[in-house]
Amino acid sequence: MLEGEPQISTAVSLRAITVLFLVGSLEIEMTGSVVLLIAIAVVTVLICAACEAGVILFSAPKFVVPPHMRSDQGVLAARRARRANSPRGPQRR
Repeated sequence: MLEGEPQISTAVSLRAITVLFLVGSLEIEMTGSVVLLIAIAVVTVLICAACEAGVILFSAPKFVVPPHMRSDQGVLAARRARRANSPRGPQRR
């Protein structure tokens, strides 16, 4: 698991993906309720992916970040700090 990755988000996302696989493997007719279930599962996966990316890159939103990691910098802030403190000074591309 990546550093700072929210475990609850991963668990929810995996359950939504399970629903998508289940619906895809069953030979059922695509009625309104099945389409709604698929849409909810896809939106859930996308929201969880956005939360995980936010936690890893920015260490935000705080309500998703584990309490013992809330003071840590995200990957992008740590990279900026490393570049600013490098012996060659701040580097620009």
